Amino acid sequence: MENDTTQIISSPKTLEWSLRDILIGVIILFFALALNKTSVFTVDQTLKLPFAIIKWLGFFIFIFIYSSYICKARGITSLVKYKSLVNVSKEIIISFGYWIAIALSTGIVVLTLNKFIESESIPNKVMTALGYAPSSIIVIVILVVMFTLGPIAEEFFFRGFLYNALKSKVNYIVAMIVQAFLFALMHGYGFVESAGIFVFGIGLAIVYERRSNLLAAIFVHITNNAVRAVPILLLVIVNFHMPAKDFNDAMVNPKWFKVSPSSEIERKPTGIEQWEYAINEWGSKGSREWKKEVNAFNAVFFYHDYDTVACAKAKLGIVSVYYHYLNDYRRAIIETDRLVETYPEQREQVSSALVKKGYSYYELQMFKESRNTFETLVNNYGEFKKHYDDAKKGLEKLNAIDN
Repeated sequence: MENDTTQIISSPKTLEWSLRDILIGVIILFFALALNKTSVFTVDQTLKLPFAIIKWLGFFIFIFIYSSYICKARGITSLVKYKSLVNVSKEIIISFGYWIAIALSTGIVVLTLNKFIESESIPNKVMTALGYAPSSIIVIVILVVMFTLGPIAEEFFFRGFLYNALKSKVNYIVAMIVQAFLFALMHGYGFVESAGIFVFGIGLAIVYERRSNLLAAIFVHITNNAVRAVPILLLVIVNFHMPAKDFNDAMVNPKWFKVSPSSEIERKPTGIEQWEYAINEWGSKGSREWKKEVNAFNAVFFYHDYDTVACAKAKLGIVSVYYHYLNDYRRAIIETDRLVETYPEQREQVSSALVKKGYSYYELQMFKESRNTFETLVNNYGEFKKHYDDAKKGLEKLNAIDN
């Protein structure tokens, strides 16, 4: 590496940083976090997730604006240096090497602590949940922000503003530790994961010191987040589906629906095996490609229409995919009606589908139809306790709306 980029940056004593700059920055950080994690306003149930995303985006924009403004006011105008495309490409390559070293260090710390402390990984739970997330523009926004605006805003705040401000008051090692501690605290995870994020924050500060360029730390941070987010983003895009606009539209199969199985859908000896294959190959136990799972369920009717148990299970599977993963509530209702009409003797599958039908109406704010569906289930399918309890909870939600 070149000498001008590898030497440690001296503490910017000449800049007129004040304790008030640091205090205001920390107050802004925790105020924004508190606002992001609490429900200050009452919003409609269907708007809660979009509203939460707006608050989340607002948090990143807020800390980015403050850190950019205060750094400029204190004379730091070149946090990000990019003289040319060649220069940027060089930073990307070097940053990738730094990321490998930091990722290994973080991984060693987390694995070591996990040997002594039992801890459930919240980040892994979040990414798993996103992997099962329904078809939604909102999920795509979350994943894109996770490896674009999020890392950029955090680097400007923690390494660009906070680290430089702290270095003007204390030794740079102390500044590294304090900013990394606040960086870990901001994420709000358990002890083990926070320790890993703390090490990651130290690593990012070292990258910034050695490269004299916040661009390098940004690339490391983006790479780290992208490794987790991009594969799930691609999965969400593969699964993306536009729900039916109305019930007439819901009566027509989507364009990706195959009336007869495609070559990638294997034929199995029995109906139950065909049903299990749909789940294990494409569904919740397989690649989680929901549209392919629907087509695989449809193969049960095509190959084994004589097996009413397997066909009822497959129809319930289609209802579940439309309801849980594709957010197509109208098609979930239509498919439930087809299940009830065609396989009424398969009462367990019918009762499970009626739960999803009731909640589909609820999501569509068709509360009268939702109540009728739940009451039908409660009055006629009481032997299936789980479905009965789910319907009672649905009625309680409807009663709360009425009150």
